[in-house]
Amino acid sequence: MASALSRSYLLVQILCATIGASVTLSHARPSIRIKHSDNAIANHPGTRFGAIVVGERFTPMGNV
Repeated sequence: MASALSRSYLLVQILCATIGASVTLSHARPSIRIKHSDNAIANHPGTRFGAIVVGERFTPMGNV
């Protein structure tokens, strides 16, 4: 179950990185905000697929 959720979340991250969105997850309500910051997308160290900022930090599992 957890690995399926992680896989799904990774696909969402890739999609969002493609369109330049940032994903913000919280226990209350997840949200996706569109950002036009190509620099952040190119330079984010969290993932090889591009910039996905989860809250203020990114973890491989996406559980921040």
